[in-house]
Amino acid sequence: MGNDWDDETRGSPTRQFMVARSGKSARPAVLRQVQGPGMGRTFLVGEQEVIVGRGEQADIKVDSLEVSRRHVVIRQVRAGYRIEDQRSRNGTLLNGVRVHAAVLSHGDKIAIGDAVFEFEESR
Repeated sequence: MGNDWDDETRGSPTRQFMVARSGKSARPAVLRQVQGPGMGRTFLVGEQEVIVGRGEQADIKVDSLEVSRRHVVIRQVRAGYRIEDQRSRNGTLLNGVRVHAAVLSHGDKIAIGDAVFEFEESR
């Protein structure tokens, strides 16, 4: 029906308006896929936990054998958004450095397998 949201995500435009525990509006973030299978897709990341992987339960699916079924989880924390590798076989790179967990910053590049995402925080 003429929306700009990717059909493969479980997110919807209604998820962009969230309320944080402090009572202030939480600012959603965006993941843009800039490389790999599915390049060009954009995903909203908000208060709900987001699973990135190739499995059926993934909110953001990446069709690549280099990506684990449940590769990473991104969740909102007080400091912003945190990414956590889920014991993936090939690991997760944040700006070229292998990480298990880290708080994301605007402009960060996340590589999982042959897919690369850019993280953009609302300002």
